[in-house]
Amino acid sequence: MHSTTINRTLPLRADLGVPNAERNGCARERVSRRYSRPAQFSLPIVGLFLAATAPGFAQTGPSALPGASLAVVAGSGANSPAPTSPSPYEETEIDQELSYGAETDFNSKFVWRGIVLSDKPVIQPTAWISYAGFTFLAEDNELVGNVLPRVHEHNSYVSLFYRHIWKKLLVEPMLAGFLERPPPGLYDPKTAEFSVRLSYPVGPFRAFTENAFDVVAYPGSYFGEAGMLCGKRLSSKATIAFTGHVGWASAEFNQAYIGVHTAAFNYVGLDGAATYYLKPYLYVRPHFEISDVTERQLRALLPHPAAISVGFAVGLDF
Repeated sequence: MHSTTINRTLPLRADLGVPNAERNGCARERVSRRYSRPAQFSLPIVGLFLAATAPGFAQTGPSALPGASLAVVAGSGANSPAPTSPSPYEETEIDQELSYGAETDFNSKFVWRGIVLSDKPVIQPTAWISYAGFTFLAEDNELVGNVLPRVHEHNSYVSLFYRHIWKKLLVEPMLAGFLERPPPGLYDPKTAEFSVRLSYPVGPFRAFTENAFDVVAYPGSYFGEAGMLCGKRLSSKATIAFTGHVGWASAEFNQAYIGVHTAAFNYVGLDGAATYYLKPYLYVRPHFEISDVTERQLRALLPHPAAISVGFAVGLDF
């Protein structure tokens, strides 16, 4: 099961200023995304096309990252003025207004916490709504083409998280549910995680750490992550962002998802994304993810211990 990358990717809270709008191209990187059934024509694509061709949109773009109310760059959504700080990661307040959005993300493969859950293309439609610091997000994962039935590949994802700033420290507790739909005869139970993410601005960067605990199906399963974010606003319509991160896990986590009962420093990774607003509220986001599993026992059990994934997301952020 499964973002980022997730980096709560929608995802997926978006470590890349991307969905967790995990997390979404904003919110999505932080979101722990997973993927599901073979893809058919996705309804979000229709909505995005209609929005792109609607005459009511002006030609000037916003001054912030997409889905920013969900992202590490909070409170700087499509209606917000350009920040005066030289760093896009200097958060000062949480947007209390109602905001919502949707995104469809196309990925060459899906990598979750250093694990390649599928080396086949995947489509990930996501929708979210935020108010007064709270965000509810839902995501589905659709594998493209014919795939062999395996566990951890058939699910949807829902999460509720809250964002609070204490001085300059951003605190994000989250409860996430993984709604598995295993093929007949395979054991893949529904489960849930509780996690807390902390981040703090350090010059032009933002340092973060996140700790996630399974609270239903896999007692003792724990995954931790830490890293640095760096972003730059290129214009009123365009931003780029990069995240370097490392992950570690308990023996119970590695037993459940990889098949070896050993605690380990699991992987290192690098994510990058460029976001461009075609029109207000409508954006595109090409992105990439590189990861490498560092523990020898884990590498021996994984068919793809090192992976490179590229993707392209289209989203609406109101």
